[in-house]
Amino acid sequence: MIKTGFFVMLFSLSCLTVPAAATDPKLLLPHRGCYVLSATLHDLDSDLFKLSDVNPALCTYVVYGFSAIQGTQLSLTKSDEENLMICGMMRQVNPALNIFLAVDAGDAGTEKALAELSEAKARGEFVRLTVQQLRAHNADGLVLHTESLSYASANVVALLLQELREKFVEESAASKQSRLALVINVGNAAKTSRLDPQLLTGTADIIQVRSFDYHTPASEPTVTGHNSPLYRPSGPASNSPFTGSIENTFHDWEILGIPRQKLVLTIPLYGQAWRLISPLRYDPGAPAVGEASMRGRYWDVAGKLAFHDICERLPSENLTRVFDSDAMAPYAHDNISRTWVSYDDLESVRIKARWLLEGNYGGVVFWELSLEDFNGTCGMHPMGLLKGVADVFAANAKVLFEDKRMCDQSFCLKRGVGVFALGACNDSYCNCDHGGKAFTVACGPGTVFDSLTLVCNYAASMKACDGTINSKKKI
Repeated sequence: MIKTGFFVMLFSLSCLTVPAAATDPKLLLPHRGCYVLSATLHDLDSDLFKLSDVNPALCTYVVYGFSAIQGTQLSLTKSDEENLMICGMMRQVNPALNIFLAVDAGDAGTEKALAELSEAKARGEFVRLTVQQLRAHNADGLVLHTESLSYASANVVALLLQELREKFVEESAASKQSRLALVINVGNAAKTSRLDPQLLTGTADIIQVRSFDYHTPASEPTVTGHNSPLYRPSGPASNSPFTGSIENTFHDWEILGIPRQKLVLTIPLYGQAWRLISPLRYDPGAPAVGEASMRGRYWDVAGKLAFHDICERLPSENLTRVFDSDAMAPYAHDNISRTWVSYDDLESVRIKARWLLEGNYGGVVFWELSLEDFNGTCGMHPMGLLKGVADVFAANAKVLFEDKRMCDQSFCLKRGVGVFALGACNDSYCNCDHGGKAFTVACGPGTVFDSLTLVCNYAASMKACDGTINSKKKI
């Protein structure tokens, strides 16, 4: 009898003390995120952008935005609910597709609502209702934009992130569904982030980096510059206080402790446009007089042009494309209207995708799809930039590009003292000494320069290289 009671007691305790475990969200790597904004959507009979123009096969997740916060819950209109339902139906084409709902924590209206969530009771109610709303609309997670976050809201948002993540885990264990994902959007200036990097790492499944707007007519109207350069540009543009680069931004976030696989690069599907002072001077850093007068067909915003407007005008409206092999970014100029525009195209997005693979980063997210060539009017595949990245990320892709960066005095004066990569999977690197002295150094047999560890590594051990070595010995 004693034994029987003993075993019954043990069995009962074992049943009571084994908690249900949360299941992590099913996120495909590398990410190919696609933003769809409610304000850009039009009726089915329109030739403007609509949800039916989205090709779900080219995305691993779709972000629908933006929801506001009203009281202690997300504010969704009837149209938002219908659009989220249509987004969910995209899983019929791509069953692995995730659908996320976005909230901008830096928006003026949202900041006012966040102030009301400073109380723990209100915040707890918001977290509970957010989970209910996401599940009710068949969404897979929440995206919180924090790049414009004020100091006043930072503490509330930090608490929200912690409590949302905890609730997502708790709800997953109870419902036996995959945990809702938490995605955080951050700015391109890591050192001025309002949020603790350790908090970001501990709560976010994906950290989307705002890797554009490095140089704009609004920030510096008198000098042209690249919107989203992979590397810091050379020449006059490099002296601008507004000039940064994706390479530097990602390095800064890594230094702060963010894991590489959580970092996602945002590709802007629009360009920044200036009006040149002289048509004879059109390099990056050329003198300008503010925003260009050229306007888009659908997107009428001063100083900005959608990619579909740029690619349509290249062959027909005197726009001449130039590729900056230092910044790894294109620009175009028109000597008649004196328009100068920095943008991303098929070549630059493929280079960025390859760079992400080389660095073992998380992937890309496109901002935003109504600005893409969604009808294929530029002679490419519809959504040609998305397809270009998808092709690079494909398991069997061997998409190589010729990196024309040269290890010379100009290269070293721009970067300072140190060792620097000359491109993806190269068997040499550039050693820059004081005074701009440049030395090309060869790696050992079978090795390539790893731009993250700054040493030569075996090509076979670097996933992005796939055993491929690009020689720079001709330099």
